Amino acid sequence: MWLRWDAVHYMNLARYGYSITNIGDFNYPPLYPYLTGIIARLTLGNVVLAGLFLSTIATLVTFILLMKLIDEFIPMDGLAKETILIIAVYPTSYFLFGPYTDALYLGLSVATFLALKRKKWVITGLLISLASLARIQGILLLIPFAIEAIMAGNVSVRKIKPSVVVGFLLASFGILLLSLWRNSQQISLYHQSFESYSNIILVNPLTGLYLAIDQFIKTHDLLVLSEIISILLFTGILIWMMFKPLFRRQYALLAYGFALLLLFMAKHSIAASALQSANRYVLSIFPAYIGLAALTIEMPQRWRKTYIVACLCISCIAVSLYALWVFTG
Repeated sequence: MWLRWDAVHYMNLARYGYSITNIGDFNYPPLYPYLTGIIARLTLGNVVLAGLFLSTIATLVTFILLMKLIDEFIPMDGLAKETILIIAVYPTSYFLFGPYTDALYLGLSVATFLALKRKKWVITGLLISLASLARIQGILLLIPFAIEAIMAGNVSVRKIKPSVVVGFLLASFGILLLSLWRNSQQISLYHQSFESYSNIILVNPLTGLYLAIDQFIKTHDLLVLSEIISILLFTGILIWMMFKPLFRRQYALLAYGFALLLLFMAKHSIAASALQSANRYVLSIFPAYIGLAALTIEMPQRWRKTYIVACLCISCIAVSLYALWVFTG
């Protein structure tokens, strides 16, 4: 039942590589299918089992790293465990355990922030490079890299710390390598190939949200509505975090969260739901889950339990629809 939608592309790449697959598969970065292909040697060539194993391990590692990140740098009792719970019960969290790149990318982005907060600039650069090879949006991690470097006093007009320069160059290496490889295969730029093979264009983020709302008004499609709700929910959480004293100096986290949101709003599908896959993409906005966890901790216990049960019920419905080939994210 896991072999659905984008998972088909990832598993084809894990089994055959890029040489004999459809040209549209080149829209999918190589790190996840490459690692899946390696693990598949231990599963007698079963790439789906290998993909499930990789995603499950990546999710567990992500939870551990996220708990360390919160415990070390956000002083609120119980916030780390609550954040893990909130992610685990989120209605589309089942994608983290499926043969998709979501868990791997989320783990690399959390690891990036942990290294960044510890001022490990070179390691941070390497992790950003790997994140970019897992998903193109990994390049957005350069934003928190720059913010943290400036706040730490390592970037100024007179002096830039050598390790920051090395880290920045390493961070750019992944996307550069990917671009050079695509050029060697005579493949167009990403925005052009996405338009040609995935019917996705980049628009102004506000335009993207407007087009989604307009699509729902015309079609009354529940999937479109759920994607609009996902975007608005995470936008509201991040805005709330801006005014919460607990998060007031977490500029890098908030900037990264907003950057991802703007990207997801700007990706407009001209052949499917306007904010296609937004329900799944929001899984990578881990700063918002930290904020949502802070909200649920402050809720009356009855409301908190109601929220968790509601999420689990919606998740059961969504994963059942997914198994029946209904697009859920």
